Amino acid sequence: MKSKRLLQIIGVGAVCALLPSQALPAAIPPEPQHETFPDEFSVLDYWSPTWGTFPLVDWSSEDVDNATDSGSLKMTGDYFTAADDGWEQMVITRSFEEPIIGGEHTSISVMVKVTEDSAPNLDGNFGYFELKRTDGSTFGGVNLTEQDWTEVVFELSATEGDINGLIVQCGSSSYQGNVSVLMDNLTFVPRDTQTGEAPPLSLSRIESSEGLRLTASAFGQAYQRQNIAFLPSEDWFNGIYWGDTVDPMTYSLTWADFPDRNDHAGFQGHLILTVDGGGSITPDWNDPNVILLEFQYANWPGPDGEAGTDDDAMRARVRFLHKIYEDQGNAMLYRTDPANGPVGFLGEIFSDDMNGTWSLTFHDLFNAEITAPDGSSVSIELPQESGEVFDGSISLFGIAALVGVQPNSEDNIGQFATLTNFSINKGATEFVNDDFTAEEINPDQWIVRAQDSTGIFLTPADLSWKLSWPLPDDGYLPVMKSDLNDIWSPAPPARQIGNARQLLLRSSELPSEEQAFFGLQPID
Repeated sequence: MKSKRLLQIIGVGAVCALLPSQALPAAIPPEPQHETFPDEFSVLDYWSPTWGTFPLVDWSSEDVDNATDSGSLKMTGDYFTAADDGWEQMVITRSFEEPIIGGEHTSISVMVKVTEDSAPNLDGNFGYFELKRTDGSTFGGVNLTEQDWTEVVFELSATEGDINGLIVQCGSSSYQGNVSVLMDNLTFVPRDTQTGEAPPLSLSRIESSEGLRLTASAFGQAYQRQNIAFLPSEDWFNGIYWGDTVDPMTYSLTWADFPDRNDHAGFQGHLILTVDGGGSITPDWNDPNVILLEFQYANWPGPDGEAGTDDDAMRARVRFLHKIYEDQGNAMLYRTDPANGPVGFLGEIFSDDMNGTWSLTFHDLFNAEITAPDGSSVSIELPQESGEVFDGSISLFGIAALVGVQPNSEDNIGQFATLTNFSINKGATEFVNDDFTAEEINPDQWIVRAQDSTGIFLTPADLSWKLSWPLPDDGYLPVMKSDLNDIWSPAPPARQIGNARQLLLRSSELPSEEQAFFGLQPID
């Protein structure tokens, strides 16, 4: 059986696309896999604390369906206190005797309930509940707000590999007391949409800036970090830090293609500066001493300075955030109230547009300045202790510089921003001035540190077409030709962006200047 789709694309010349595809035999979905916790052995024989935490792990007779012959898993953080201890968490894990093939399932669902004797945190919830792979990467997470049974669903990509076990994590930086969480009906939901038909293709003309594209491409990862690190900044002997000279130190970066301010507010670009960084993907969490320059579209309260009035507007906002002596956490980074501990937020600036050149200048250890593309600026004053911590001249490895993006919402997965220039200068000394127009990322200068490295790549000036299709696409390859009477030729490799594949094409990569045809061809 063959199915054909015809898509007429208006573009340069007579470019169009005919999208024929041949269906594969339909796949039989696997049976659902449930974990219902029928007795204490179903908990104690398989689940245990991990990551250096010590929650109580037990079986409860309370069942989501009120069954008398079943119950639920109960984990309790009986060591949470109201003291400002930073991030606190309880983490448990289990392994599977036989791996579960994630791509054969659409989601993992679990019923969750917070017990009545649990204490809400300062934000009015009971912690951030995450389900993770055994390597620590997350399927997703939610704030627990209800004390009734609630279904939590974690979507799975059609390309998800073997799942060898699970980690359950629940944590907060403002717990006020103990918290207990019940789990029941942990279910791997089978993928029942495998009809054997080829996915529908979409072809569109695009305009893209030349530069380094930073894409939030990891499926289901709302808090993924997609970073690129400037390697020389991680070597103390290169002197890429401030504190040892009277010359000002300036980091400049130029954004283009930043996501729409209304549809994707909350999407984040950032510059991370970390003292003696550990080389992680999430230095803003892992490392103890960090400066985070955060770029987001956010609500500007208008000339009257009062949010929620008619003169509010969505504008580009850059915040100076920092933390000291706090590894494996970020409570200080976002703290604004000194009554709750050391404040990490030290200032912000608004501008009309995110696209353009922004700079952060350190005049000395205690005085910095953020300058917007329109020339406006704001002064930042670091507290005495913080300024001394960021004295790179007395560090071991220097101050690592990373630039990246973070979606902060599943709705922002697949969005990107393009970095068209990055420079670091100390007085008259220029350490880097990269406009990302080379054919490849320079491995002597840059290293990708990202949840999904395929989402970070250079985009040429003549990028002009985007071919995309949803997953799953098992058994198919993209093909193209310049004439309907020709045989199909393989198209360039596609990237997975979120839960879809995406093929970006230069004009020179089309099979003909006059016309091009694209399709998905079954693999023999």
